[in-house]
Amino acid sequence: MRTVKAITYDSFGGPDVLKVGERDLGELRPKDVRIKVAYSALNRADLLQVAGRYPNQKAPLPLGLEAAGEIESVGENVEGLKLLHWVGTTQEGAKVLIHGAGSGVGTSAIQLAKLNKNNIYATAGAESKLEKATELGAAKTLNYKENDFGEQWAAEKIDVILDCVGGDYWKKNMKVLGMDGVVVLYGLMGGVNVDGPLLAMILGKRAQIRGTTLMSRSEDYKTKLVCEFWNATNTHFVNGSISPVIDSVYDMTRVYAQKMGYLFRLFSRKSNCTIF
Repeated sequence: MRTVKAITYDSFGGPDVLKVGERDLGELRPKDVRIKVAYSALNRADLLQVAGRYPNQKAPLPLGLEAAGEIESVGENVEGLKLLHWVGTTQEGAKVLIHGAGSGVGTSAIQLAKLNKNNIYATAGAESKLEKATELGAAKTLNYKENDFGEQWAAEKIDVILDCVGGDYWKKNMKVLGMDGVVVLYGLMGGVNVDGPLLAMILGKRAQIRGTTLMSRSEDYKTKLVCEFWNATNTHFVNGSISPVIDSVYDMTRVYAQKMGYLFRLFSRKSNCTIF
């Protein structure tokens, strides 16, 4: 059976449980796409998996939710796919607020919203991230460590909010959200609990809160999502008008032992996505 190099772990914990090993590729199933990976990425979900804190996780899961490389082979029921990451779209011209603007999802969402001719608002905790958000297409930015976006943008009437924070952000989100607005909740970095009249504010603005994750989705859902995304955006990747934002590059087989602890600490401070 063919194997490949991979960062593996046998038990939950911190960076000390990680090691470079090999993983069995297994048989190519009818709907599978096999990619010769040139780059993978470390993101917050990977760290949650290693710690055993990913939703509905019962045992260690393979790391590497993202990959870039060449398609090596496909199953008999696959016609053609490119593995890409999708965040979401909304109506052309709408106002969109993107939290975590310096993250991989955030930088992707800004570029997609720009293509959709949206008026983009972005929050992050470092000026360098806000500068990058502006460069990518954000019209207004705010450092959440220094200012309250709920107060600063209370009159903006945002149409769609992409929220990876949760927790006490709900009240600020409701302040800036316009009538019939939508909050897309895809992370809970700020906590799982809310306190206050959330339901009353939802009713008052006829708001919708939509929770979403990707890992637990069906293969059919993921296939449809990837195909629709690629068909809508492939020319923009080819001409360079949208591209992934890479913070740092590491060789996993040589420096992971020295760097993984550093990366764990980096992500605990909400850093940019780091490729290795």
